[in-house]
Amino acid sequence: MSKNLRSKPNLPNLVENLGGNPVRMARGPAPAPGLSVQPVVPVCSLWAAEALDFWSDRTQESILDGASKRVLLLTTRQWGKSTVAAVRALWQALFFPGSLILVVGPVANQACELNRKIYQFAARLGIPLHGGGAGQHAAIFPNGSRIVGLSEMPENVRGYSAPALILVDEAAFYDGDEILESIFPMLATQPAGVMWIMSSSGRETGFFYHLWNDSGGPWRRVRVRADEIPDRISPDFLAEQQKRNPEKFRREYLCEFLSDHSALFSRDSLNSLLSDQVEPL
Repeated sequence: MSKNLRSKPNLPNLVENLGGNPVRMARGPAPAPGLSVQPVVPVCSLWAAEALDFWSDRTQESILDGASKRVLLLTTRQWGKSTVAAVRALWQALFFPGSLILVVGPVANQACELNRKIYQFAARLGIPLHGGGAGQHAAIFPNGSRIVGLSEMPENVRGYSAPALILVDEAAFYDGDEILESIFPMLATQPAGVMWIMSSSGRETGFFYHLWNDSGGPWRRVRVRADEIPDRISPDFLAEQQKRNPEKFRREYLCEFLSDHSALFSRDSLNSLLSDQVEPL
């Protein structure tokens, strides 16, 4: 798990029992006599550090605690995007009872991997889940929240409505673009619904590539290259990977979208041939 040099948060020493072991939470001032206690939802990154011993770096913190409803996350391998997504999903499920969280992967196993991380965190907190064991597609919480893992097939995604959070993992490696047409209608009745679309980079094709390169829309775009986190991925390792396979290195560690070898010209080559300086006939 990633750690940075921030000091450990000094959260109030108060607990809330969430179906098992006590979990530290932040609350507001004590209520007046006769009034019920209303728990304050803790800041996600601080809660993760306190309850899960996950210490986010500055970029991870800004994503976990940010207010953006639409996030595109393009990262190097081994940055921790799956762990960050699992933390965010668990926080949503625990502190917003009845939440529906959808985890979508390019294959069923991809969604299951992210669900496994969620199960591991929940087990650490002593929270009993049912509806499927570790590696299965459903995790149902005592408070009614659900985390459901789905493959990219549109027929598998349809049928769910009003999700609080949608996590689309490894989006650059989906077979087609139909998945977005299946996902977006779910949010029609959930204005507060959040969607993260995450991936390492792939080819110059597909919905993730086009969303990333389209400057419009409601998306917050976050990119993290391996050479920007030397405390986590050593320069020596990166030099070794670059020498071994330069193209794969650029794609997986430098977040570069590369043209397909089967194409006669790359996208950049075609763009360089275009000019608005030619006078009309």
